Amino acid sequence: MGDDYGMRDFMRTLGEPFEISRDGQTHIADGFAGKTYVTFYPDTDVSYGDSLTGTVSRRVFHVIGVKPTMHDRKITNVQALVETEHARRMRPESEQRQQLNRPIVDQRGQQVTYQYNAAGDINIGAVQNRTELVGELRKLKGEIEQATA
Repeated sequence: MGDDYGMRDFMRTLGEPFEISRDGQTHIADGFAGKTYVTFYPDTDVSYGDSLTGTVSRRVFHVIGVKPTMHDRKITNVQALVETEHARRMRPESEQRQQLNRPIVDQRGQQVTYQYNAAGDINIGAVQNRTELVGELRKLKGEIEQATA
């Protein structure tokens, strides 16, 4: 893998160009559509509320969140969390209006020296007994010590 962590090869074989529409303006960016997300290069301008249309598949998505993916303290890609046009139409109108009032948080360009729970192995909500709770709290303590070192 090179500096892009294999993204170029991945996009070339499995991706497609997407039209990203916002406020009447449209631009094109390479992406890969999963079931609940579309993955883009880290410098792609994609935001909550955008409409995405695959130029090959013609699948239409609506962005309901944006999340950068980190590796070695570097943003390797941006995942646009999406819903399909059909899913959007199936939601009650009041819920659709509520969705539009959510705050937008864009973390691209942020410089970090430590990423909390990068391994994703801490889950206090899943504990079943005291022993598991103690184990999860020890992991959390280790994360806090690492972050403040």
